[in-house]
Amino acid sequence: MQGNSKFPIVSQQTSFYCDKTLYIKKLEEKNKTSQTILFLRPRRFGKSLFLSTLDYFHNLKYKNQYQELFGHLQIGKEDIIHNSYMVLLLDFSCLNCTRIDRFETSMNNLLNDNIKKFKRVYCDMQNIEQIVVNNEDSISSFRSLWHFVEIATVKLYVLIDEYDTQVNAVLSNKDSALQKHLLETNGDNDSMKSTYRIFFSELKSAMSQLLFMRIFITGVAPMALQAFTSGFNIQLDITHELNFAGLCGITEVDVDRAINSLKYKDKKNLKKLIIDNYNGYCFHPKQSEELINPTLLNYLMSQIQTYGEIPRRLIENNVSISDNAVTMIINNHLSGPLIKKMIENPFFQMNFLIDDKVDFLQLIESEKSLVQYLYYLGGLTHLRNDDENKLKIPNKIALNEYFTGIMNINQTIMNIESISAFEDALKTLIDKKNIKLFCDFVIEHKLVHLRYNDVEHSKEQDMKGVFLFSLSLGGYRKNVENEYYIPKYNKYLNLFITYYNIHFEFKNITTDELNLTKSKDWAKRTKISESLKKKTQLELFQLKVTSTFQNQPYVSTVSQIWNLLLEQTKENKRILEEVIKTKVTSFSVLRVGLYVLIFDKIV
Repeated sequence: MQGNSKFPIVSQQTSFYCDKTLYIKKLEEKNKTSQTILFLRPRRFGKSLFLSTLDYFHNLKYKNQYQELFGHLQIGKEDIIHNSYMVLLLDFSCLNCTRIDRFETSMNNLLNDNIKKFKRVYCDMQNIEQIVVNNEDSISSFRSLWHFVEIATVKLYVLIDEYDTQVNAVLSNKDSALQKHLLETNGDNDSMKSTYRIFFSELKSAMSQLLFMRIFITGVAPMALQAFTSGFNIQLDITHELNFAGLCGITEVDVDRAINSLKYKDKKNLKKLIIDNYNGYCFHPKQSEELINPTLLNYLMSQIQTYGEIPRRLIENNVSISDNAVTMIINNHLSGPLIKKMIENPFFQMNFLIDDKVDFLQLIESEKSLVQYLYYLGGLTHLRNDDENKLKIPNKIALNEYFTGIMNINQTIMNIESISAFEDALKTLIDKKNIKLFCDFVIEHKLVHLRYNDVEHSKEQDMKGVFLFSLSLGGYRKNVENEYYIPKYNKYLNLFITYYNIHFEFKNITTDELNLTKSKDWAKRTKISESLKKKTQLELFQLKVTSTFQNQPYVSTVSQIWNLLLEQTKENKRILEEVIKTKVTSFSVLRVGLYVLIFDKIV
């Protein structure tokens, strides 16, 4: 059941499912004092599964399935009202945060698509036709939904999953156009505000008027809620409450049950591996026992169940710390000394409370904000049975992901011997306007680590992020505009180093788009990507691409894609020079597979 967060599917896999349904009863008690509840945990920690559980428990459309779904679980033995709400489930993890127009489009589509689905699901409800969906204005659609709820005979439960998964990336992109857009408050002028901000403002307004509504919000950290939502402060935050410390996470008892279900000989050492690498999370110092990351455990169990052995890599790439989080951490000038101290000393003594308000504007300047950020990400956790306000690194995975790995990056930046090649690459790019050494650095230090499911999920946006991250290593982050917007032509440039007038345009051709194999095996596709490194540029240009490459059916070879990129770069260079009235150095960069970069300067 790797990667699945649908309650009916996961709960049927008894060897992998941990019953958390009694927390529904605890939430009912909390709802007596607050209609809006916020719950935060690190990425991939089981939040979406619990949200799905709430959906199936409260949603009236599943009323006839209650005994089948919950009768054998803990909540099924309780005398409690169930399946009495209409439910609007919104998953914010699909938002596109690459630039303003894409963000607004994705937010608009997210709201409208779910309101349309709501109308279909509850089509038998009286007055449902009063909900009018405005395809161009999702906030109008949302207000129409509220008007229906006002006169409906059934209560509404709004479930918001991963409210900040995507917008957290904007926090690391200081002074970007999208960050400024999300921060825009501009009084009563909604046309200047982001749909994201207006949505939460509308939600707050609705909650103050509609007493027959509930909201449950999940996310990773509180910063985006504080920064981008006009003070959405009506929620009760149960993140740090002892009664909800175990809402997400697996106990040792659950691990024993999962291990015993496997046909694996060395179960004793398997459990030790799990405890060393996945255990140790404590979300309240008085928690009865430490918790294990459920997604990582599920990944390991699935790999053993499928292949009969422990995988070489104990963590999926999509669970690894993101480049945006790494960038935000290393941009804090205190990160090097702090991380070194944490590696050398297992405990961190806080002189503040972890649930103090986090000022995201201080994330690159303050040790307190950095420590809080690492806690919310899962890099730090409470020391259990501690009265001295200490934090610790929970396990080996967290140590490698958040500390050793980032320390290695910091050493790459700070160690004179190890960064001479990197400094030469940056100096050559900035001073001589030559990109070759910089691309060599990106290939050798970033792209080289990609493999397996990256062949499927690593896209143009990720490649651009690699360049953005590498520029951050050299201290140029504040000068880089991601998706630089030119209003006069309604154009977005991929990357623009403003102070030095250097502009980049990117395209990415995945292994799948090259039509070199029909295999779905990640390892085989990775090997094919590696084989491309041996080809000459002429041989690469002759490779065929799929007929539907990026919705351009007339493109059939890598050479044609390269020529399209050159023309795009030339046109954007012309427009940029016209607008800023100075000469610009422009580069085209095409990635073929995972590891090959083709690049050129546009004269």
